[in-house]
Amino acid sequence: MKKKAKRVSRPLTPTEKARLKRNQKLVEQDLPELMALGRKFKARQQSTVQAIVDELQEAKEQAGVSLAELEGRTGINRTALSRFFNRNSNPTVLTLNKVATALGRRLVVSLEKERTS
Repeated sequence: MKKKAKRVSRPLTPTEKARLKRNQKLVEQDLPELMALGRKFKARQQSTVQAIVDELQEAKEQAGVSLAELEGRTGINRTALSRFFNRNSNPTVLTLNKVATALGRRLVVSLEKERTS
């Protein structure tokens, strides 16, 4: 039988409370900027992934491959493939590669230096 962890807590000292408040203020000050950077990063990432998914959708249509056939080729169920093509997922590189390979394509990933604005 597993032992339950015992929660141990103690009151903060005045010094610890002051340090905690300072850190909370710093976080509050930086939060809007951090959130904006996060949204920008997420949008850039999503647009890159979506461009790849769009190309795979086009390749699927050109090849006349159904979701059922693609399921057989990739091992990914039709529901997941439907979400994949309908922009309701955040696919992994492995998933992108499986679909690309099944459609006779090759996924190429490259790394570039970040452009400074």
